Amino acid sequence: MRNTRVTAIAALHDARERRRQGLHLAEGARVCSEALTTAEVVELLHDGQHADVARIAGPQVRVTKVSESVMRRLSDASTPPGIVAVVRTPDVTRPIPATGALLVLDGVADPGNVGTLLRTAAAFGATVVSIDGADPFGPKAVRASAGGCYRTPVHRLTGADVSVDVLRGAGRVVLGLAADGERTIAEVAADIPTAGAVLVVGSEPTGLRPRVSAAIDVLVRIPMGPGVESLNVAAAGAIAMHAVMPV
Repeated sequence: MRNTRVTAIAALHDARERRRQGLHLAEGARVCSEALTTAEVVELLHDGQHADVARIAGPQVRVTKVSESVMRRLSDASTPPGIVAVVRTPDVTRPIPATGALLVLDGVADPGNVGTLLRTAAAFGATVVSIDGADPFGPKAVRASAGGCYRTPVHRLTGADVSVDVLRGAGRVVLGLAADGERTIAEVAADIPTAGAVLVVGSEPTGLRPRVSAAIDVLVRIPMGPGVESLNVAAAGAIAMHAVMPV
């Protein structure tokens, strides 16, 4: 495999290069299988140990066997999984739907949490809106999503682009998840309109930011036992989605 191609693919570890090329990397047999099934894969690279995954690649996918040293360069994981896909990134700027469940990630910076939340959103049929924060199509986020990033629509905004009308759409209620929320998640679950709910979660260090908070109808909380101040954002988001986004 020519070094120039290796260099171009390895450059996709950088967010700016992902935006420039419109491509990202998926690693591991499970995630690559999901990408081949539900996304647009440009190239599949493997070390010879994943022939079963390579066999499901269509004729439009370039399949390349590479050495262990090349795989180490292409992989972001501490232990390379032996298979990497180059995937075309979906259009994250398309219009946000006016109805249906939305999960809004307000500045969630940890890619592992972003990926886990994408996986959960896919399970509950929610569209994801990521405002600033970690790239949902960075290697760690894609890996943590277990392919969920290909099974739910993902939109990206900056804080300056947040619009109350866009989030509310055709009558959704906008809920902000906070430790000091005035209502419990169970209390609001009974009042979700037919248009659906928007659940906004913030980063663990800073919580919901002022610009996004201005779009929220009500702050909600998850009741917890004495001495427990908060949950990991991915765990809290999963509990709240289960309550307000029935499948």
